[in-house]
Amino acid sequence: MLNVISYILFLILSISYSLRALQTITNMDSKNSAPILNYKKINYSKNLVGYQLKGKKGETAFFEIHPKYLNIVVILNSNCPHCIEHFEEFWNILTYRNLKVSLQILINESSDKLIEYLDLVDPHLSVFQYNNDLIDEFQIPYYPAFIILNQQGKIEFITPDVYELDLLFLRRDSLLINS
Repeated sequence: MLNVISYILFLILSISYSLRALQTITNMDSKNSAPILNYKKINYSKNLVGYQLKGKKGETAFFEIHPKYLNIVVILNSNCPHCIEHFEEFWNILTYRNLKVSLQILINESSDKLIEYLDLVDPHLSVFQYNNDLIDEFQIPYYPAFIILNQQGKIEFITPDVYELDLLFLRRDSLLINS
């Protein structure tokens, strides 16, 4: 019975997110026929790539920028009630669209359950642990945070909305590649 209720709730959430994305797509600007997106475009002067992190096992690690791919960072928090659900939706979009991206995931320190979950999703994911200093320094306003890094390793775009990110994948030639 609990599984049926969980499935129904998941279905309702999926439908509501789909309708929201559809509404965003249909809310077109007549000048250039581009969707009106509510993302936060940022040009930080700080480089996220140089920031020291911990790997899954506690070793010192750093981000890497891959020049051939779109560089995406996902920030999850074990105290966030919907982070896993949003990550699953994001993962489904990546696999459905067969997108070739450089994906690096940040989780808060001491998040053993998140590490176990991400290992189940794909044991080869690049997972790093962060402390709250990183969140404060880069002014990350929400969880989950889906971040696109430019080729210099600076935050170019941030959103909590998986479907808004999906719209950017559809428009990446005009917004992301030119950055």
